[in-house]
Amino acid sequence: CRVETEAPVRAPGSMRVHADITISDASGSTGMCSDGQTVRARFNQHEERRLLSRLEAVPKLRGAGVLMERDVWCVIFVVFDHGVRKEFGLEVAVADLDGA
Repeated sequence: CRVETEAPVRAPGSMRVHADITISDASGSTGMCSDGQTVRARFNQHEERRLLSRLEAVPKLRGAGVLMERDVWCVIFVVFDHGVRKEFGLEVAVADLDGA
């Protein structure tokens, strides 16, 4: 599936914060397995792929004008187990991300 959209025009000096939040259950209470791995392990693999895919998309989003040099890209992780167990994140200026 491919969706064609056009980015809205932005002022050259504008700045936006783009945030991606991942909420994860640390308890593993389901005890379920998939292909010999715990659901927790499979979820972690999925989140790793998701993060890498988003990083790989940054140059394309910059080229389309969706992300601009002064924008900030954030990833926030919230791990819970009957309450918030841990929070951590990554914040980087879009100008510091390249296509390498």
